[in-house]
Formats: sequence, structure tokens, C-alpha cells
Amino acid sequence: AVVSTQSTGKRKGNGDKEKVSHEQPPKKPRASPPRTQLGILNVASGFISLDRTGEIKQTPTSSNFAELEKTAAQLFSIKSPRFFTISSEEVNSNEELESQLSQKNRHFLVFENNEEISLSAPRSILVDITPSKNILLKAGTAEYSISSAIAEFIDNSIQAVRGNPATEREIHVRIKKATKRKPNRLIIWDNGKGMTANDLRRWATMGISQGDLVQHENESSGGDVGVTGLISRFGWDAKRAAFFLGNSVTVASRTSGAQFAHTITLSVEKLKSHGDQEWMAAVETRDLKKTEKTQDHFTKVKISPITFLEGE
Repeated sequence: AVVSTQSTGKRKGNGDKEKVSHEQPPKKPRASPPRTQLGILNVASGFISLDRTGEIKQTPTSSNFAELEKTAAQLFSIKSPRFFTISSEEVNSNEELESQLSQKNRHFLVFENNEEISLSAPRSILVDITPSKNILLKAGTAEYSISSAIAEFIDNSIQAVRGNPATEREIHVRIKKATKRKPNRLIIWDNGKGMTANDLRRWATMGISQGDLVQHENESSGGDVGVTGLISRFGWDAKRAAFFLGNSVTVASRTSGAQFAHTITLSVEKLKSHGDQEWMAAVETRDLKKTEKTQDHFTKVKISPITFLEGE
């Protein structure tokens, strides 16, 4: 694997003098597009939710794909509708529709045939991340240092790129110093297979590691479970490692061929605000950024602000 490390930002020397700036104050950043909070878990029983560029309508669950096409065409006055799940999976047959409904995926993005597949604004879904029983079984087994906490994420990335050809395995680790607009941050990026929206939800569940996800996938497909024994040997939970290093962790990911990227952010502040009885986080689905379109699959982890650089 290609592993690169980079630290950016300059440290002020003891002899440096503060300079009075007469420059104009920085312009305010452009407002982000409004986020549409999709309560997929609250779709009425027996109904599905159809979303066309932010216009969302609930309709009784279709018994077959042809009926779904007819319903969408009438609701949105289009001729040839196409359907995607929030996880970028296209649905175009009875079997695929039944599969999605059986997984309780009842929110579908609607596009017209030959239309560019693009979201009018990011979509956010509140998901349940109630801790796994592993959090009790393995509690107290992970005592981190800065190096072992970072190694937790590098270890996950090493496993993620294993499926790539030997010459196409990339892992980048960067530490970026604070600027006027951004706090100091640690970024770990790899070009592994990536995670779907559902994978991100499971990853965010406290007590479940990326290794658990890979092991579950290998067991389901009859693959080699043995290789997953190397995952997370530096600790048992990347979320705990992230909170040792900083106050917030954001994961962005794309799987091969996916039309959209998915992100999730966990922060100490937000988790505390929900109280002890409620564990919720938002999985966001958005259009790919220009730089992300060049990567067929990737995962990017950003931890900020990183506490071990405080005071520097």
C-alpha cells in the first residue's frame, strides 16, 4: 500500500512579531444548500416515499414495479421514471423492488430517463446507533496512546484496500493545522471499496468495528474469515479511538459506481445532547464533489479538532 503522511501549517517562532493587518475582513462563506431531513423511519406503514428533486410524496406501497412506474409518472408528470435508493442502488425490476422493501428501504429518489442523476440538495436520514452489546463485552480493553489510536484507522484502511490490485492500494494520512476558518484536523483517506449508507450506519454503532462489517460480509459470501483477525488489533472500536484524538469524527465514502457519496458525523457534543436513552445520528447522501468523481471508491475519515495539537 502507498502510505503518505503530511503535516501542513507553519508554527510561529518566539522572535516573530505580530503584524497589524489593514486588509479587508474576509468575506462570509456562501451559505450551504438547505438540507432536507428525511424521516424515512417515519414513513407511514403500508406507504413508500417518492422524492423528485426535493418534492416528496407518500403513496401506498406498489405491488409491482410497473405499478410504481405508473404512480411516479402520474405524480410528477414525467414519461419514463427511474428509481434510486438513498444508497445509490437503482431499482428497475420486481425483484429489486421486493428486495428493497424487505430491507425496509421505502424512500426512493425519482429521475426521468436520460436525466442527469443529481440531488437538488443533500439528504439526511436520522438513524439509530444504539450501542452494540460488544460495548459491554469489550469495555475496558482499549487503552489508547496517540500512536495506537491513529493506528486503529490505518489498520482499517489496510484491510479496506486489500481487495485492490497490489499497485493500486493507497492510504494517505495528513495532519492539518488550524486556520481562521477550520480547526486543526487529522485526515485518513484510502481507496478501498468504500461503504454504503447502511454500512455507515452500522459503522457508527458504538461497539461495532469496520472489522465486524468485513467479517459479516465474508461469512455471508463464504469468503475467508481469517483475514479479518488482523483488523482492529490496536483497539476494538474506531469511534472510541476518534474521541480519544478529537471531539468529532466525519466519515465520507463512495462505493464503486455509486452516483452519490454518503457521510456521517459523530461528535461528543451531539451525542451528549441526545441524552442517555437516545442514540441518533444523521447519514447524509449528497452529490459527489469534483475531486471525488475521479475516485471510483474511497473512504475519508476526518477527526477535528484534534486535541493532541491543542496549545501549539
